[in-house]
Amino acid sequence: MDDCENRLPRLSIALEYSEKETTLNFYIKKVVDAPLVTYTHELVSKARIYVVKGVGRRTWMGRHRTITEEEILGTRPTIWETLTVRRCETTIFNEFFSCPLDATLFHRTMLRIQLCDVDTTADEGGSAEENSQKSVVVAEADFWVDSSPILQFVEFEIPMQLANPDLGELEFGLTYLLTAERVVVTNCVGTNLRLKDESCVLFLEATLYVKGKLRERHRSERRDADFEQEWTTRLLFDVPRKDVFDSILLISLYEMDGSQRCQKIGRVGVSFCSPSTDHSHWHAMLRNSRTRATQIHKLAPAI
Repeated sequence: MDDCENRLPRLSIALEYSEKETTLNFYIKKVVDAPLVTYTHELVSKARIYVVKGVGRRTWMGRHRTITEEEILGTRPTIWETLTVRRCETTIFNEFFSCPLDATLFHRTMLRIQLCDVDTTADEGGSAEENSQKSVVVAEADFWVDSSPILQFVEFEIPMQLANPDLGELEFGLTYLLTAERVVVTNCVGTNLRLKDESCVLFLEATLYVKGKLRERHRSERRDADFEQEWTTRLLFDVPRKDVFDSILLISLYEMDGSQRCQKIGRVGVSFCSPSTDHSHWHAMLRNSRTRATQIHKLAPAI
C-alpha cells in the first residue's frame, strides 16, 4: 500500500485568545492528506467547527476521556462552517472566525473541527436544515484551547482521525466474463444495516468509472426494508480487457421512505489499484475469470 494512504489527515489552524476582549480568534487554513474518494459529482468540502464550553477533559479519576457528540450537542455549542471549496490533496479554506470566551471558561473549552464532504446536488427548494444534513464527516480533530499559550496568533498542525461509523456490511459477488468482456455483479446481501425507522424500501445503485469518466450506471430491484435485504438482480457492465485495470466500480445502498425520498446509507468501491477502494475483491475476480468471487465489505460513509 502506498505510504500516502497510511498518513492521517492534518489540519492547519491558528489561534489567539485576547484576554482584554475575552475573545477567541481562530483561523482555519487547510487540511492535507484527507482521503480522496470517487463520487458521481464534483467533490466539495467544508470545515465545521464546534466551540464547546464548560466541559472537562478528565474523568473524576484524572484520566483523559472522550467527549461524545451527544455531550457536545448538549452544551449548545457555537457552530461555525466555512464556505464549500473543491477538495483535493491539500484543501484550502483560509477563513477567520471569532467568538466570545469568558476567562473563567478558558481552561474548559474545546474546539472540535470536522472535515465534511458536501452534496452539491442538495435540493435548492429544500430547507437549510435538510440541506445541511446532506454532508458526511470525513475526519475530525479535538483541540483544547489551553493546550499551548495563544496570547498571540500561533499556528498548529493537528492530526485528524478518520471517521469510521458502523453502517453495516454489503456482500456481493463479482464475475469477469473474458469472452463477453463483462463484469457481473450478483448475490448482493446487506447485513447489520443502520436504517431509519421510516425507511420502507432499499435498493442498490452500481456505477462504473473508466479512467475517471462515468461509463455505466444500473439499479437493482427494490426490497422491503423490514424483511428483505438481499437483491437477486444481475448488474452487467461492459468492461473491455484493456480497461479492467483502469476501472472503478462503486456500489451504493439507498433507503427510501414512504414519501419516495431517497437517502444514501453508504457505499463500497472496488478497483484494481485506485485509492480509497478495495483492491482484493477486484484482484480475486481477475484471477478466477468466469467464477464468482464473493466478498463482504464494510459500508463507507457516502453523500
